[in-house]
Amino acid sequence: MRMVRSLLLVMLCLWALPALAQRGETVEFNGGYTMVIPDGWEEVNRFGAGSLFENGDSSILVLDPQAMERILDDETPANATEALLIAYESEYDEPVNDEILPLPSTPFDAVIYTSVERNDVLMFATARVGDNLFLSLDAVTPFDEIEETLTAIIEMIDSFDGDDVIATAGDGAATTTVSAPAEPCTVSVDTANTAQLRVGPGTNRSSVAFLPPNVDIDVIGFAVADDGSEWFRVDKEQAAPQSAANELWVAREQVDEQGDCDSVGEVAAPPIVPITNNPPPPPASSGGGSSDPAPATGGTTAGGSIVPQSGRWSLTLNANMAISCRGTNSITVPTTEIFSGVNFIADISTTSDPAVIIVDGDRYTFQGGNMFLGSFDFGGGSNAQLRLTFTSPTALNGEMVINETIDGTPCSGTVYLVGRR
Repeated sequence: MRMVRSLLLVMLCLWALPALAQRGETVEFNGGYTMVIPDGWEEVNRFGAGSLFENGDSSILVLDPQAMERILDDETPANATEALLIAYESEYDEPVNDEILPLPSTPFDAVIYTSVERNDVLMFATARVGDNLFLSLDAVTPFDEIEETLTAIIEMIDSFDGDDVIATAGDGAATTTVSAPAEPCTVSVDTANTAQLRVGPGTNRSSVAFLPPNVDIDVIGFAVADDGSEWFRVDKEQAAPQSAANELWVAREQVDEQGDCDSVGEVAAPPIVPITNNPPPPPASSGGGSSDPAPATGGTTAGGSIVPQSGRWSLTLNANMAISCRGTNSITVPTTEIFSGVNFIADISTTSDPAVIIVDGDRYTFQGGNMFLGSFDFGGGSNAQLRLTFTSPTALNGEMVINETIDGTPCSGTVYLVGRR
């Protein structure tokens, strides 16, 4: 199994990018609108539908509000997403067939749609810059210039100005000012083992660790549980880097807050995965004082834990998986965008130690409840933790958490699977 290049594309579209590129010259469009073009980009053509800018092998076509007015015709989109759907279909004569993502780091209601064509990435961004006023940028860029082009798109939208241009909120509602960045929210505790870290917001979620004492941990999300309790999603790499959980949450009432924690954005909670009560590991036999391993053909130990049959297993991944980078919301993408397929073969074998099995040459250790936990490397700095829970000697279900660092930012993805012997 291998991760494909499209993971980088998906993650870049979610990043809250660092400092934008240095600004270059200001250009003026029809209607008196202006835009600052980043250094390195050059206007190469201007025509009725907009202006074309290039930088190396990358290009950005800017469709100014007058061009967008002609494209939208008599339609009045309520937000940037609706405008993008109309404009994209008009420009390409085909509908959008994948997720439209919020565009970070701009005061406008702005979204972006991406697709891959041969060796290039197509990026179509639309922003609502005023009442019934829309702007679109249609970009083509090679894979190795994605970040630079995306940064240029954000800066160009951010700099757009004119007499009737106003900043808009993410839901499309108009405002007249752009708030200054709030002081980042962090949480901490003075005493060890006082604030439980859970895999989701709510005491019905699994607890996997405790918040370390006397350390300021970045808060990257907020959610309200079904019982009304408030929860912070915290930076996993700061709070518990050893954890295999995809994300970590802590109850607000259990921590001390620093910064503007009331302004933390609400994020979607991960789905609840039912927890099976874990029986104890198999006891030692009373006869010889040593463990009584299950037969290699599969079966059940004296303690009731299932032992898998040794041999080749067919594994099938879910059609969709959740992925996110640090500081971003989790999104769902087709699994085939990350892996070359969804069906794989694994060699699973038992050992003389009933608490250890071997999966494709890697050791997996018994965790209780018929579950074994192990990890493996994809290469190139990517790795994964894999939980396998056997429901019979010839059947299993599992969860794989993939970890990769992209341009210094930790990212992860979670996909569920089933297996048969």
